[in-house]
Amino acid sequence: GTDWIGTLGKTLDMDLSAIAADEDEMSMVDHLMTYNLDSLKLLAKYFILNRDYKYLPLKELDINTDEGSEGLFEYIYNAATDQSSGLTTSLSHSYTQHAIPEGNKAEATAMFEELRAAFRNRIGKYDWMTDVTKAKAMEKLDAMKYYCGWPDNWHAEWEAKLVAEETSYRLVCNLFNQYVDITRSMIGQTSDDAIFYADWMSMGAYVANAFYSPENNSIALLASNLVSPIYDKTMPSYYNYAVLGAQTIGHEMTHGFDNTGSKYNAIGKKENWWTPQDEQNFESRQKLLIDHFNKLQYVPNVYCDGKQTLGENIADLGGIEIAYESYMKNKVTASGGERDYLAREFYRSFAEGWKFNMTNEYAVENFKTDEHAAPILRVNGIVNLTNEWYRLFNISDGAMYVAPDKRVSIW
Repeated sequence: GTDWIGTLGKTLDMDLSAIAADEDEMSMVDHLMTYNLDSLKLLAKYFILNRDYKYLPLKELDINTDEGSEGLFEYIYNAATDQSSGLTTSLSHSYTQHAIPEGNKAEATAMFEELRAAFRNRIGKYDWMTDVTKAKAMEKLDAMKYYCGWPDNWHAEWEAKLVAEETSYRLVCNLFNQYVDITRSMIGQTSDDAIFYADWMSMGAYVANAFYSPENNSIALLASNLVSPIYDKTMPSYYNYAVLGAQTIGHEMTHGFDNTGSKYNAIGKKENWWTPQDEQNFESRQKLLIDHFNKLQYVPNVYCDGKQTLGENIADLGGIEIAYESYMKNKVTASGGERDYLAREFYRSFAEGWKFNMTNEYAVENFKTDEHAAPILRVNGIVNLTNEWYRLFNISDGAMYVAPDKRVSIW
């Protein structure tokens, strides 16, 4: 957006307004071709430095010496291969202040609480878990923290300050040095705002991402989840519950109880809170889910690795079950055919949310090692495990059909 490009332009002393104003007619490459070589070198330095303040050299490197060249090469290599960025924190703050309506955060928080209540209700009905383990699971669910959009209490000292008398490379170095000091000042802080801010230090809020931390028993929902296409206030509630609810909030909530998260207790301490029989039942259900995904192809003759993708598959399945129950209870007042129509739209929106345009070659290259299943399987490998999908769409056979006794239900 314009805010990002404007901030970048000020940092580089370059006019980048054409990129924001005329993206359809002038690509980024075409626009950069209008600048001289010195300006492009400056831009390259900015993007290298912006990768991570941790790799800034502590002293000037003499690139005319062998030692200096090796040090500079190592610095550039490390910076270019690291994905985190301290500099994006202040940009993220600007983004959330200008691009995200305050009401979106409140509504996403209300949805989280609805899903938490639906999850709690489901736990109480499980026939494969004893009351002792159910109580521990509910305790963990009730204690789960939810960091949404941006920290509620923003501190001015969390943002680096531009130094007017410095330009280009020196200015960027100064910004990174400030972030080193900010990071050090965060050590030992335990408030929810500080913990959420710390996530910003390694990921821009403009990135559409959310994640669960087992050590903190918390969900961080970054700000880009609060705008279209993930959350769109103009869309019907079935869309928002299927995408933000199932694929994002419910998904991350279930990560607290997947094959990894289930090893941590309510306060984020690694502890086995399962009875031996319940743990065995849980593992048996995991095995069924592994077997289910091992049989699924995402391109011809290339099969999913059910064990590799287990945690994400558990979260996908739990997410859709929890969000569907919450949607039908809290948002659907119709009955009969109209109620079923809205339920089908939820499932259709769930599929729409995972739309991904890729070649078979791309899919093989990226999903052979990914802990996530390919998007097509995150739909077709999940919905056919839910009994409601069969009822709503009148499915009794076909390639996606799974017999009732083979359908896996975990959370």
